[in-house]
Amino acid sequence: MEMLLILIGIAALLVCLLLTLLVLLVYSGLFESVDVGAGHPPLGAAVIAYKFGRGPYKEVGPLFTEVCTIAPDNKCLGIYYDDPKKVEANRLRRAVGCVLAEGDEKVDENMRHKFEKEGFKIISLPYVENAVCTKFPYISIFSIFIAVSKVYPKLGVYIEEHKLCAHPFLEIYDGKMIRFMAPLSKQQEFYVPESLKRYPGEVPYESYYYTDEPSLNVSQSDLSTTFDESQSETSLLDSPKCTVKCEKKEDEEGTAGSPTVGGSAEKELNGSDEESTSSFEEVKMDNSDVPASQP
Repeated sequence: MEMLLILIGIAALLVCLLLTLLVLLVYSGLFESVDVGAGHPPLGAAVIAYKFGRGPYKEVGPLFTEVCTIAPDNKCLGIYYDDPKKVEANRLRRAVGCVLAEGDEKVDENMRHKFEKEGFKIISLPYVENAVCTKFPYISIFSIFIAVSKVYPKLGVYIEEHKLCAHPFLEIYDGKMIRFMAPLSKQQEFYVPESLKRYPGEVPYESYYYTDEPSLNVSQSDLSTTFDESQSETSLLDSPKCTVKCEKKEDEEGTAGSPTVGGSAEKELNGSDEESTSSFEEVKMDNSDVPASQP
């Protein structure tokens, strides 16, 4: 009888633990809906301090901890350059950092020196008018895992359905929300210098997006023949270009409206202010469609 009571007590404890975990997961966003859209991104032009590395994305936690230790009140962010389904885990490129200034803000030089002292590098990210965006509430550590499992599949579906050239992927943490964005223009300016290299034989991640190239394979002629594969890398600057077709619709009063795709104006893009390395199919860039960009 005593043993039975012990077993019942253990079972009750396990049930309580499971219920507690379930409540925590629900509270952390387990049933939170994810709405993906294209519009103004949640991050403007910014100066960031970052550390670049290669390896499994699940191992970036210590870098975020380091960033938050140095600047607990600043936004932190992660930039993810590769698709884990297409790139080996030990070659995944990522940069983790802190937003030092955004828009017209001035960089706090003391904060800058703190990060540089710890081995961080400084770079400026551009302002883009449009990006694929969404957001997810940041309530607990579990929110991150739930967000990743919910958001990226939907981002992938949205990008594929609309045939967009949207990369790299950014996660911005402000203490209350995790905001996700994939820029639709000036993509190369989001690539930190260390990321613009690849190992011989490595297909540029940018190639996985809808380009005009008939093949995603990197030809042998694009690669150096005098390298040691375990040490040398090749520049990504020769990655294929994308094209965008845009036209401006006129409203009833004759004013220009939002740019839409599939029009007559076609531009070949390289990273200037007017370029958008994306190929759209009737995607309307409208702020009302992008809940992620709301404060």
